[in-house]
Amino acid sequence: MTLGSNDSDLALADKPDIAPVNAVDPHLKTFFARGGKLLLVDGWADTSVPPKVAINYYKAVVTKTGAKAVQESMRCCMVPGMGHGHGTNGEENFNYDALGVIEQWKKTGEAPDELIFDHYKNGMQVGRRLVCQYPKVPTYKGSGNTEDPASFVCK
Repeated sequence: MTLGSNDSDLALADKPDIAPVNAVDPHLKTFFARGGKLLLVDGWADTSVPPKVAINYYKAVVTKTGAKAVQESMRCCMVPGMGHGHGTNGEENFNYDALGVIEQWKKTGEAPDELIFDHYKNGMQVGRRLVCQYPKVPTYKGSGNTEDPASFVCK
């Protein structure tokens, strides 16, 4: 089978046998009903998967599953300056404890509306950043260290 750049590629990608790794279905009602929590994190500087893909998926989940269920069980956070995936290596990167965030969410029942990411440059931590639940974005208060999350507010 030869794949080309046409509509048949999309059809192949959406075949049932690929479904376990094709995470684009916005119908998450069953997942949320059994207590599932979803933390969707993407970088505004992601060149592999454009930021609009994550935002469109989030909006589709809201449309298909309902705003109330999403408010209780899903968070979409867009990280300013972050590329494709978190970590500590590379010229510019951001890191956080995703599993810890979800475990705390399940334990307390309180969904995170703001996260704090560690900011790395060339493998060295240089500060921390505030990350907001979409559609809010971190907004500089006008004073203070730009590597200190206290210098920002989610708006």
